[in-house]
Amino acid sequence: DYAYYEVPIINISNVEKSDIHLFPNPFHEVLNFQFSNYSNCQKIEIFDIFGNIVFKKEDVLSEYTHLNLSMLTAGFYYIKIYSDLQIITSKIIKL
Repeated sequence: DYAYYEVPIINISNVEKSDIHLFPNPFHEVLNFQFSNYSNCQKIEIFDIFGNIVFKKEDVLSEYTHLNLSMLTAGFYYIKIYSDLQIITSKIIKL
């Protein structure tokens, strides 16, 4: 069985201009993000390079959040953040 997930990729500079800031990137265990213009974050998904969802969190109720991603192996991932105002996708790197 194969599953197909479309993961749009944007330039990291587009994320920095958005209302959501991811840091540090690359990260070791914890990835932080902050909404500069807070809106309800409905869902966060992290995908591996094959499009498989490896992490999912719903109903993030804070304008500053950290994700413990120590369970992930080192490599490239894509994070997709769904808020009331926008959906942002970015590449992240786990060291």
